[in-house]
Amino acid sequence: MRARKKKQLWDTVNNPQKVNVNILIEQNVSIVDVGLMQIIRIDIPRADRHYKPVYIGADPFKGTFRRTHEGDYHCTKDEVRGMFRDQSEVSIDKRILSNMQMDALDIGTVERYRNRFRGEKPGHVWAELPDDDFLQVLGAADTGEDGVLHPTAAGLLMFSLDWRITRKKIAR
Repeated sequence: MRARKKKQLWDTVNNPQKVNVNILIEQNVSIVDVGLMQIIRIDIPRADRHYKPVYIGADPFKGTFRRTHEGDYHCTKDEVRGMFRDQSEVSIDKRILSNMQMDALDIGTVERYRNRFRGEKPGHVWAELPDDDFLQVLGAADTGEDGVLHPTAAGLLMFSLDWRITRKKIAR
């Protein structure tokens, strides 16, 4: 009986008509004794952003749910669109703005953030890094194809002045 039920489970999660992608591995499925009964326990891992949305049926806008605390809730169309957008190899936040220099970031804002970081994480190895290195480990800056350090879209949003943010068009 157990073997047949487990096979049905694996047949279902590997059927693209039922679930668009199978993110389970053997270790996620186990037989558990509960009193006099045995049940199949399924530990569902968080899907990597490259696989999201994971949905049931053929329509991602109707079959995508998110788990919040103890319940599953239907995702909005905007949430599903966001998951599709975030599948790209380089998220929009990590895009290097190679047409901008590091002076696009406001050093005062960076310093205020560093002070807060030091206060919340005393002794953290990043706290005393030089500004350029600190911004790189945060994902606020990265080296472009030209070999020069540039802000990322996330860095611009986090550490720049509002007029620079609103004037910058980030290519998708």
